[in-house]
Amino acid sequence: MHPRKEWDQVMQAWGFVVDCDIVEAFEDRVNAFQVVCSPWPVFVDYVMATWLRPHKEKFVKAWTYKVMHLGNSTNNRVQVAHWSLKRILQNSMGDLCFYWDSINKMIILQHNVIKASFQESLHVSLR
Repeated sequence: MHPRKEWDQVMQAWGFVVDCDIVEAFEDRVNAFQVVCSPWPVFVDYVMATWLRPHKEKFVKAWTYKVMHLGNSTNNRVQVAHWSLKRILQNSMGDLCFYWDSINKMIILQHNVIKASFQESLHVSLR
């Protein structure tokens, strides 16, 4: 098999492990990863001992989705802000006025979302 195809298969199997969103399915995904990587047992041992056994709760969806993260897939506020800004600006073909207006609208929108969230948290249900 071509090395590139092998690499793609390993990365796909790893992606299935990391993207596993059901705890009960996790072992099956890990077993499939081990089968794909069987030609490299030292690599499999390293991944299992260094990442999956001690740290799976920190990066596998089955565990990370149980932690409230407010829609963020990173804990770095700068990365989140940068991603939001890139999504709004879309390309680098505008002028300074266009970007200033877009950034201003993004900040106003974020401010309104935060204010609405605070208002919502003030309402107490009296059931």
